[in-house]
Amino acid sequence: MMSKLLLLVNFICFLTPSLSKAQEQFGNLSSPNGELTVRLFQQNDITYYDIQRSSKTVLEASELGVQRSDADMYKKWKLIESAEARTKTENYSLMVGKQRTISKQYRERKWVFSDENYNGIEVIFRVFDDGVAFRYHFSYLDNTKETVFTDEHTTFNLPENGVAWLQPYDSVTKFSPAYERYFENALPIAQKSKHTEGWVFPALFHAQESWTLITESDLGKNYCGMHLQTNAENGIYRLRFPEKGEAMEDIRQLPTTNTVEWFSPWRVIITAKTLGDVMSSTLTTDVARPAPKQDFSWVKPGRASWSWWSDWDSPKDTAKLKKFVNMAVNMGWEYSLVDANWNMIKKGGLDSVIAIANKKKVGIWLWYNSGGAHNEVTEAPRDLMWDKSKRRAEFERIAKLGVKGVKIDFFQSDKQFVIQQYLEILDDAADFKIMVNFHGCTIPRGWQRTYPHLVSMEAVKGAENYHFDPTYPDRAPANNTILAATRNVIGSMDYTPVTLTDVKYPRKTTLTHELALAIVFESGVQHIADKPESYALLPEVLNYLKTIPSVWDEIKYLGGMPGKDMVLARRSGKTWYIAGINGENKAKELEINLLSLKLTSPSNAMMIGDIKDRNDISVSKKELNSTLKIQFAPYGGFVAVVISH
Repeated sequence: MMSKLLLLVNFICFLTPSLSKAQEQFGNLSSPNGELTVRLFQQNDITYYDIQRSSKTVLEASELGVQRSDADMYKKWKLIESAEARTKTENYSLMVGKQRTISKQYRERKWVFSDENYNGIEVIFRVFDDGVAFRYHFSYLDNTKETVFTDEHTTFNLPENGVAWLQPYDSVTKFSPAYERYFENALPIAQKSKHTEGWVFPALFHAQESWTLITESDLGKNYCGMHLQTNAENGIYRLRFPEKGEAMEDIRQLPTTNTVEWFSPWRVIITAKTLGDVMSSTLTTDVARPAPKQDFSWVKPGRASWSWWSDWDSPKDTAKLKKFVNMAVNMGWEYSLVDANWNMIKKGGLDSVIAIANKKKVGIWLWYNSGGAHNEVTEAPRDLMWDKSKRRAEFERIAKLGVKGVKIDFFQSDKQFVIQQYLEILDDAADFKIMVNFHGCTIPRGWQRTYPHLVSMEAVKGAENYHFDPTYPDRAPANNTILAATRNVIGSMDYTPVTLTDVKYPRKTTLTHELALAIVFESGVQHIADKPESYALLPEVLNYLKTIPSVWDEIKYLGGMPGKDMVLARRSGKTWYIAGINGENKAKELEINLLSLKLTSPSNAMMIGDIKDRNDISVSKKELNSTLKIQFAPYGGFVAVVISH
């Protein structure tokens, strides 16, 4: 009997690294509050990390390692040095985002390893109260030749008894990848994607009483953007390089370096007991490089009118563009966007539009195609953002005209060369005090801290799809609730909300759902996308549209579940904007606890709510106490604006 028991123990130890007698421990690192702990160890020649919160598993044994053309930095690591943990506090401010002023404490520890051939690799971990970040560091590389990164063995091993909200990576087409597939709702962890291209960041999971969101940050010119493999057998999600066919296949797939020193992006694991703590986390920017010490006071977030959504040909027509400039004036918005093909403008030229906008103190944004060799999209102007000398000449020209920002579109790749183009655009735009909004692009990767003039990015299945996708009206309501808890958590998102007019594929959401999106979704330049005539039909909500902020001091999650409904509050100064959306095609009632907002009681609120018909709204004043009861129509929404004292 005893021999059978010993055989069973040995068998379990062989299958389970955490129980194996052969496991070599390298130490651990805990969060400032002591609740979150990372542990490093080795089993069967592979180095792992795992994450625990108060005896609950966040990540099980997950692999570490990088494979280079000159060294396989994956197996048989030997520990050379393990530095003492250090506690640090960082205070910084953001020009745009969910929170303006941030103070974060974390504990950091570095482990230095070597392989059998004495090649060194340093692994740096930071543990915050709301998550973990780690990165790889190589020094003493041979800069006389090119080093190719052929694989990264980093994994994220999720407990399988949970669910996930995951977005498939796009197929390679003329217009993609651009992070524009729908999120899958509450999939079982480990379920294989039906799409061969894998899953994207951010990936949201709920298991073992933890909410966990995984992404990456501080991606530099020396690497590519990563996503996740299709198959996550046993809950193990593996990294994947960009697809071979991206960027017309003219750009190599694997990243390279010819520098002496190299850092990977941070692998970011936001984790908390509640979904609200994940959604309010700033970990993606906490680990990003600070902005250079220069004057960014010229960066002015704001609201913008936008003619293209309601009239595709309007950027070619001076009279139509001037109408949207006047709309911005009447609404008190800071900007107006001139979209694709403005270089084909008729009736007076773009200079006259800019001159009138300048006179009326409305800043103009101009659209550009990012190609170049990496796309074949014909929308123009193109070939100005690809070549550095042409790009800088164009930035100098439009800056002299008074243009405030550029929207640059159709990147369609996360390959290293395209990542370099993003960052070089940002470097050049800063020299000429031009704000930037990327479209047809990758996800935010902490860049809004490093480049404060990057005020928004698309990378979302947004409202333009009422023109393009027949499935959008049915899928948008639930997807909107998921976006608030996933994509928008990691950075500003140019969804282009408040589209009230029915176009090719009429919406099924209520008017109030659409109005609420301007609060539920955060963007440093918030394009309110419909035409003046549509908003004029709702005079009772014009004041709300005129006063929507684009910069926030604080965010609070007040309730909801991704895929079902979502209620958020955002504070600007002393005013709370509370908004909720229903992602389901059924009426429901929610009771929302307002105690976390610390309002005076009672507080007066302006309320916008649903009536039975999707195109009807109710606008009223209401006294709020500690709770708020909301009657949601199917695919409905609500807005409450409260001035706190």
